[in-house]
Parts: sequence; C-alpha cells; structure tokens
Amino acid sequence: MTNDTAAAGPSGQIFTLEAEVDAAAAGAPIDPGTPAIAAHQVADDEPWRRSDWPRYTKMASNLLCGLMLPQWEITSEEKTELSESLAMILYTHFPDGVNGRYAGYFRLIAASSVIVAARITANNGKLPPLGPPRPAADPKRREAPAARSSTPDPHAPVVN
Repeated sequence: MTNDTAAAGPSGQIFTLEAEVDAAAAGAPIDPGTPAIAAHQVADDEPWRRSDWPRYTKMASNLLCGLMLPQWEITSEEKTELSESLAMILYTHFPDGVNGRYAGYFRLIAASSVIVAARITANNGKLPPLGPPRPAADPKRREAPAARSSTPDPHAPVVN
C-alpha cells in the first residue's frame, strides 16, 4: 500500500479507495443495457435534495413559467432543471432552509418577486409605473377644451 492510495479514516483505520473500487467492481455484474449516468447528473442522496428547497423552487419555477412566461412554452424537463439548479444554489447559500439564519432575506426576496410578478401579469406584461396613483378620469367631465379668446374673462381672478 502506498501513501497516495491510503488515507486514515475517521476512526484511524487505514483504507484505500482503489481497493474498495476493485472489490465492488469484482462482485457487481455489469448490465450492458444500463444507461450511463451523465457527468452533470447528481445522485439522489445529495443533501440539497433532502432540504425544503426543491419543494419551494418547484413552486417558484411553475409560477414563473405559468404567469410570466407562458408564451415561451417551457417544457417539464426545462422546469425541472431550472428548479433543481435553483435548489442547489439556495442550499449552498441557505443550508438551514427557509427557517434558518437568513430566512428573512430569502422571504424578502421571495415576497418581492411574487408581488412584482403579480403586478406585471395584472398590467398586461408591463411593470406598473412608480409614484402616486393617477387621479381617475371623471367620465361625466368629458367637455371639449374652451377656445381661447383674446378678450379677458371678467369673472377670472386678478393675479398681480
């Protein structure tokens, strides 16, 4: 056993990764019909999969695709990839989930995003304007503007 193939385990035992792989390969039959796992696919035992993030990101991707991007016709596979990628990122930055130390930040971003998405959807795909609300037009007061006269109005207040 060489130093580059041996390492001390947590209990101080010496093991070799190479020996474990050889032993597992010797005892496992190879099925040629089994599809190869692509390098980008992740195992089901990844910690982010056991967190709450996949549930929330699935809801978020469905909301985003359904309300804001229906014309893009995003497929289920694309939604899954979007959802899982976002779950991995969120788990990396917020490992304690939505109730963890940084929950307030996540909730602020999520709530703001939902509000903006709802307003854009309600406003025909456009972000509503900022500022005070515009006064509603009174339908009864649809008079034509008065024509200007060169003669001053005798009832108009005098401005000095």
